[in-house]
Amino acid sequence: MDCAQSASELKDVGIGDAQLISGLLIINANDGEYNESTINSILNGLSVSTRRNPINIFIATNREIIMWTSLFKMIHEVFNNGELLFIYPSINNLNKVESKQLPINALYSRYLFAQYNYQEDYNQDGITGGKRERKSSIMFSFDDVSADSFRYIWSMFKACQRQGQDYQKYIFYFYPKENTDMSIMTTKNFLSIIDQEDQPLKSTDKDKIELRLIDNRTLSPIDTLGGA
Repeated sequence: MDCAQSASELKDVGIGDAQLISGLLIINANDGEYNESTINSILNGLSVSTRRNPINIFIATNREIIMWTSLFKMIHEVFNNGELLFIYPSINNLNKVESKQLPINALYSRYLFAQYNYQEDYNQDGITGGKRERKSSIMFSFDDVSADSFRYIWSMFKACQRQGQDYQKYIFYFYPKENTDMSIMTTKNFLSIIDQEDQPLKSTDKDKIELRLIDNRTLSPIDTLGGA
C-alpha cells in the first residue's frame, strides 16, 4: 500500500495522487490443501503496528473467492434484462442509498438488499399491450441456515421497509454451506416458519415470496431456481 503510487505494476491503473485508504489481499490456495481453520488461526495471530493514518486491509481466501464468484455469476445470468440496484436502507428510508456497485466492505456483509427494475410484456383482452415497469425486492443472505435465521431475515426485511405494493416479488437468495442446508432452503419451509400465529403473513406478502439458492461449487450441484 505504501509503495502503490510508485509500483511499476500499477502504473496503468491511474492512481495518481489519490489517497489510498483500503486494500484487498487475496489468498488463493489452489493446491487442494486449503483449510479455513488453519488460515483463520494464522490471520488471528498477525500483529499490525499502529499508524497515524490507518489503512483498512481486507483479506479474502478461497471461501470468499468462491462465494463472490458464485454471487456475481448468478447476478450476471439472472438480472440481465433490467437494472439491479444494491440498497443501503435507513430508518424510514430518509437516507436510503442506491448503487449499481458494491463497496468492498459490503462484500463481507451477511446480508445484502437490492432492487431489480425490469420491463414485462403484458396482454389485455388477448391484445399485446406493450411493456410495463416491474420491481422485485431482493435480499441476499450468507448467514447460517436455521428457523431463527429465517425469522430474523423476515423481521429485518420488514424493518427496512423492503416490502410494499410497488414490488411484484420478494426474492430471498441463500448461500448453502452444507448439503443439508438445501433441504431446508425451500419457499414452502421459509413460509411455514415466518408465518406465525402472533404475526401471520398477509396473503399479499405470501404470494410474492420466492426463495432461491446461490450455487456453492464446493457442494454437490444445485438448482438455482431460474430467473427473477
